[in-house]
Parts: sequence; C-alpha cells; structure tokens
Amino acid sequence: THSLVRLQQEDHGFNPDHVLTMRVPVGLLQQLGRPGKYDTKPRQMAYYREVLEQVQRVPGIRAVAIVNNLPLSDVNTSTELQGPDGRSMLISTRTISPLYFSAMGIPLIAGRIFSDADQTGAPDVAIINEYLARQLYPNVSPLGQVIPSPESNAPAVTVVGVVKDTPQRSYERPAEGEIYRPIRQYIFGAFMSTIVARTAGNPLSLAAAMQKAVWEVDPNQPVIKIETMNDVIADSIWRPRFSAWIFSILAGLAVLLASVGVYGVVSYTASLRAYEVGIRMALGATPRNVVAVIMRDAMVPLAAGLAISVVTALLLSRLLESLLYEISSYDPVTYLAA
Repeated sequence: THSLVRLQQEDHGFNPDHVLTMRVPVGLLQQLGRPGKYDTKPRQMAYYREVLEQVQRVPGIRAVAIVNNLPLSDVNTSTELQGPDGRSMLISTRTISPLYFSAMGIPLIAGRIFSDADQTGAPDVAIINEYLARQLYPNVSPLGQVIPSPESNAPAVTVVGVVKDTPQRSYERPAEGEIYRPIRQYIFGAFMSTIVARTAGNPLSLAAAMQKAVWEVDPNQPVIKIETMNDVIADSIWRPRFSAWIFSILAGLAVLLASVGVYGVVSYTASLRAYEVGIRMALGATPRNVVAVIMRDAMVPLAAGLAISVVTALLLSRLLESLLYEISSYDPVTYLAA
C-alpha cells in the first residue's frame, strides 16, 4: 500500500487533472487492403486539422491536441536512431499537434514547441525529452543538433526543444528516451490517434460536445474510448493496485488469525493455572500480581514469535521487490506500521 501511494503521488512529468481523451482512429481500411477515405497521409493530416479546429470551438476547452499514441495506452510507436556507441536503437516516438504539451501539462525545459509552420516542406524538426537529451548530447546543448539516423540518406531532423520526462508504456517504469514529431510534417500510426483536451471544469461533462464536434467534420468516423487521463492512469496501474488490495486482505486475515490464536493460547494456559492462582491469592498475592505473572509468561513465546517473524520477513522481502515502487523491501516505516 505504501508503494502504491508513492506511485500515485510521484511527479511523473505531466498534469492529468482536467484532461479528457478520446480515440479518433483513421487509416484502418487501408490496413485491411481496401481503399479508404483517409488512406493517404495528406488526407489524414487535413482531417485532424479540421477536427482540432472544431473541438477547439467547444466552450470550456482550454487546449486541444492530437497524438498518434496516447501515453500509458499499452501501445508504442518507435523510430530507429543511431546511439552514441554507433549501434541502432529504437526510441519511442509520438507525432503531435502544437498544443499537445499544453493539453497534457508537460513543461518545456528548453527551446520551443511546434508551430503551424512545422509542416510538410519545412525543415524537419523534433522535440526530445530530457532522458534522450542526456543520452545523445551529454556535453553539449541538444538545441540545433541533428538526430543521428542509421540510414545515410535519411532526412536531417533538427532538435528544436526539450521537454520533461513522462511515462510512456508504464506508470511504474522509469523514463526512457522519447521523440516528438509535428503531425503536419510526419504522421504515422494514425489508427491509434487520440484527442487530448484540457478543460476548465469536469472533463466528462464536455465529452458529448467534443464528440459532436468530431462528427461535424465526418459523421461516419468512429469516436471510441472516451475517458479522462486520470482513468487512463488508473487502468495502467491495475497490477500494483490489485497487489495492494490482495496483500491488504491477507494482512488483515493474518492479524485476525494471530489475535484469535494468541487469545486462545493465553486463555487456555491461564485456565490450567487456576489452582496456582488460588494458592497465590491465598498467600497474599494481589490480582495485579497474578495478572502480571500470567502476562509475563505469555509474552515470552509471543516475543519469540515476533522475532522469528521479523527475521523471516526480512529474508523473504527480496521476493517482493519487483512489486514495489521507489521504496526498499526493508523500508522501516512499513515494518513499524506492521
């Protein structure tokens, strides 16, 4: 439970409050081998541009953007880069519209965000996260640097900004390298494209209006998986939540069984000493003295049991390290609470 609380309270690089997401996929028909309405990248770009214009007009929307691969969605799109050691590596890549960082609440560390000028025909640009900046350019500023590609004929992509690290496929895993490309310049994986909108109030109250705005562009296009960003996060950490729930129930049962067992043993041993108690009372012992003797004798095996339990817990705690987040398996607060 302590680990789950740490996981939920940790600063993960973005602000999920007041953010609504809805998936607006295109390009599915092309993948099935049949021509579709949005089977080319220019058509997909034009469609999403119109969608964003319509959704932005909905009252209560502060910022709206499109991303081809929503973080924590169990799906990842990547591109191949050349690492500092000369080896190829796959880096998580997202194509986004200019207001994506505003909608998600991701801070810009250096440089600039994308603009409408970053489109087809303009110089290829990218924004990278802090992790990739440290990995590729450890001793120089990443701004203005060309992202290394293993292909000699690949177009030069220049870094124009650096943003804070954010979760990608898992809320529990540490940040990895990440690249952002402008959607009007480089679009791929449109079948997973998702609208993210930062709202002034309750995000779900604007869901119907946003859905209607999308259908004003094309009433035949699907709008699916409408949920807040907080719900996306909750779905992504179901494993630690389930583990915390199971362990809490087992711990409660263990405490209950231990309490019943200790009470039963003390009660039974006290009943066996009824004659001894009578003799002590006859010899002048007070009730307090008698209770002290019985409790002292009961505490000896109890203390021994606690000592053995602590040692066993310390030895077996390493088996739980994979389920913990940002706390040690020997965390003293956890042991004191137990």
